[in-house]
Order: sequence, then structure tokens, then C-alpha cells
Amino acid sequence: MMAMFSAIETLVGVARPRKVLFIAIDGVAPRAKMNQQRQRRFRAAQVAAAAATPPAGGCSSAAGTPQEEQEAVHGVDKKDEGDGSAPFDTNCITPGTEFMQRLDENLTYFIQRKLDEDADWRDLEVVLSGHRVPGEGEHKIMEFIRAAKSQPGYNPNTRHCLHGLDADLIMLALATHEPHFCILRERMILRNWRRNVINDVTSRAANFQQTEELQLLHIGLLRECVVAAVTRPCTHAGRCAHFFWQPELSCCPTCLPLRHYIPCCG
Repeated sequence: MMAMFSAIETLVGVARPRKVLFIAIDGVAPRAKMNQQRQRRFRAAQVAAAAATPPAGGCSSAAGTPQEEQEAVHGVDKKDEGDGSAPFDTNCITPGTEFMQRLDENLTYFIQRKLDEDADWRDLEVVLSGHRVPGEGEHKIMEFIRAAKSQPGYNPNTRHCLHGLDADLIMLALATHEPHFCILRERMILRNWRRNVINDVTSRAANFQQTEELQLLHIGLLRECVVAAVTRPCTHAGRCAHFFWQPELSCCPTCLPLRHYIPCCG
């Protein structure tokens, strides 16, 4: 909990919001995604339990595919093995669990204390959308922005700063058509099996590592680059059928490569 509160303080200190601070936690997902999440999490817990208690023969009979084993690694956090404490099962980060209930209560207390004691928070309107509110966090934020735009007297030059590593944040931010929108994200680096930094984002042997360095992606500048690439005169005398846009962005492993199909010669 304290690490999360420290991260929120760091992000607020970097972004320095002036009007609204919206903190969104993933709520109940749609039914289709809920089934997929349930299957993945049960399988991750099963593989993690099998890895923790191998049979006497030395080989595990419940070993899954490399992808399932990777999900199992993310399902149980063993960074505190040295002090003998139990590993943290990240499957509890699910709407409706006791952990999420405690998280909601602690976040409410943390926000109230910061509003009372911190001068940088005193003039902010802080909105907390917890796990009881259905929908993913990024979609709840976008819904809040669309609702604010529909209000009379909305300033079209309002600046928005969104933090997150999901690649769909880029497309959601582009869909808002806001002129001043940026995404704050941690820099991701790629390492091979020898722990050397590489630049090949398509390599299957690469592992993504999150750093503490923050990067700022300006959506307005990205929109101008996309428009310039699409409206560029065709040099293939009408023979060009399609154009593939693949921006060089550091995304999470499940979202690379980020490709969008755009017609070239209309």
C-alpha cells in the first residue's frame, strides 16, 4: 500500500494537475472478457502451485506452455522470499475481493489526508472510481472526459495527462480529439536472455523491463505525424494498395507490434 501511495505522490508531483485528479481502478469487466480473465487466472494459479511443490521425481506433470508459465510468474510475486514471508498472489487484484475492499478504504483515507495536509492537493477536485464501478479504468477516464466536454462552458484548451502503459491508451486518446492530450508512461527496455539491452521489438526471446524513467507522449504531435503520413502523395502511380503504419513505441509485451491498417491511395 505504501509503495502505491508513494507512486501516486510521485506522479502528481511530475504532472502537477491544477483542476482535477481522476484515479480509476479497474471494475467488473464485460462478460466476454470476464470469462477469459477467469480462465487465465485459474490456470496461472494452478501452474504457480505446481511450480512451488514439484513431485519427488523432479519433474512437474502440470507444466504448461511457455506462455502459461509466464502468466504464472505474473500471478505470484516472490520478491520477498528472503525474509520468509508468503508470496503475494496478484490474482487477488480482482473486483470484489477483500484485498480490493481494503485498497478502496486505504485510498479514500490517503486522498482525504492529502487534501487536508498537502498544499498541492488542497485546490484539486479528486475523483476516485473504485472497483465497485463497472468498466476498465481507462474507459472510465475517457467517459469522464467526454462528460466534461458536453458541459456548457467547457474550455477546449484544457490539458489532459493520462498515466498508463497500455497501448490502447494511445488509440483512446486519439479518439477524444482533444488538442492538448499527453500520456505519461514508464520507459520500457528490451533485454535478451543474456540480460543485454536490444532494439529488436519483434524478437520472441526478448523480455520487457520497466524502468523508473518517465516518458511523455504528446498525442497532438502523434496525430499530426499520422495525418502527414497518410496524406503524403503516392509515388507508385496508383499501384500502391495499402499502407501500414507502425510507430516505434515502447509498449507492453502483449501489445507489440502496434500496427494499424490505413488505406494509402484513395
